[in-house]
Amino acid sequence: MDKKTVVDKIIEAIKEWAGPRGPVSMAMLAYPDASSLDDKFTLLISAPWLDDQNPRQVIQEIIEKLKSHLEPDEFREIARVTPIKSTDRFVQETNSKYDVTQEKLEISNFSASGMHFDLATILRP
Repeated sequence: MDKKTVVDKIIEAIKEWAGPRGPVSMAMLAYPDASSLDDKFTLLISAPWLDDQNPRQVIQEIIEKLKSHLEPDEFREIARVTPIKSTDRFVQETNSKYDVTQEKLEISNFSASGMHFDLATILRP
């Protein structure tokens, strides 16, 4: 499976889902262990308009949108979807460390606010 294609489809899904609601503060695909890149990743997502919404509802909406864009085997690459408040220190620190101007930026050995990922892709949908 082509991970670049999966990432591009995820970006499109997030754009479509967030479009009328407003900008996304942060979207990240995080791999906790680079030595096993075949493992699934976590989608971390943050936006001010999500802060007051029920996290379960947000997760369900994102999952439905992702399923509409991804093939079943592509969708199975996602271990979990985690909404994070836009005011969270992790989001603030990530955004201040990385000024992402392109649609995606791959980083390795990423740490922010006590969280560490061997590999992550920051998305700008």
